[in-house]
Amino acid sequence: MPHKKRNIRNSREWLYLRLFEYMLRAARARSEGFSKYELMTKVPNLPSQRQDRMSEILEKMVELNHLKIVFEAPNATYYNITNEGREWYHDLGRKFKTFSEMIRK
Repeated sequence: MPHKKRNIRNSREWLYLRLFEYMLRAARARSEGFSKYELMTKVPNLPSQRQDRMSEILEKMVELNHLKIVFEAPNATYYNITNEGREWYHDLGRKFKTFSEMIRK
């Protein structure tokens, strides 16, 4: 019997940090916000995610004041990183991302 490929489910924490890292890097090159669609389709090495899971993570980022909503329409919401979010990532987020990558191997 052939060996099945093991699927690794990404934790919400790992996805949170992956999205944050993408937004930090891309934010330097532009001023407009990030849509959920962009994050779901453009973040490198991010496996496809359900829309409700992405919405849940983005809502949590807003709740924690790591993101703010910069534009909201019936079919799209755009987010930007707050200064508090940047500080959090540089103080704790990077360290946790490194740790989570070590245990994923």
